[in-house]
Amino acid sequence: MIDMTEQNKAKSKPISLFPRWYTIWFLLACIVLLCGGIIDELNGKISDGFNAWGASISIFLMYIIVLLVWLKREPLQAIFLRIRIPILIKAILIGWVFAEIDELVCFPFNSLFPEATLTQDIVLTTPMYIFAHLFWFWVLHKYKFSIRESFYIGGSSLWIIEVVFGGGGAMIILGVLLWPFMIMIHGCHMVLPRLILTSYFTQLEQKDTRWKYVLGIVAPLIGTGIGIIVACIIGPLFFDL
Repeated sequence: MIDMTEQNKAKSKPISLFPRWYTIWFLLACIVLLCGGIIDELNGKISDGFNAWGASISIFLMYIIVLLVWLKREPLQAIFLRIRIPILIKAILIGWVFAEIDELVCFPFNSLFPEATLTQDIVLTTPMYIFAHLFWFWVLHKYKFSIRESFYIGGSSLWIIEVVFGGGGAMIILGVLLWPFMIMIHGCHMVLPRLILTSYFTQLEQKDTRWKYVLGIVAPLIGTGIGIIVACIIGPLFFDL
């Protein structure tokens, strides 16, 4: 009876998307960036293409959005279960929509490039996110990832793109000190196909190996790289770049 009671308590215990240590570290990172950015503004320091206080606000909003999706996951899972389109299209669509919500929230503070319009931001990031989630789906389909693992690995993968195009060494330092914040930038949309389509992924016979973490980093990077090439091709066709 004691064992059954303990099991029932464990089952009834609420499951959180983010562990407590992550939430505390993330919120502290948001406060650091918010205060640091405001102090720089007051001192007249102009950041080189990065608005720290704006980033803290926008990524915190994405954190709230992801939590809301988590809280309403069962109705969302039921809705997408009824949609009769290939699972690959579902996964890419979920990832792309939330990635562009991320871009929309971040745009007022940190656009894709200086003086970019919202249309340019959305159009040019679309192939990047579509190919990233195409390759990400392959990883999620083939290998066993928990929801938390998909957040950590998916967010870390596209954070490397931010390092390459967003500031090199400075971004690496920020990534170490403010790691929870940095992976939220893209983890907020990389986790959602796994979260919303969980009934599909959990019924698969998937491999569980340490190599999945390497592939989880590399595959979306390759997809994003292909998307960047596509964006560079279509950019001059639609915009005066």
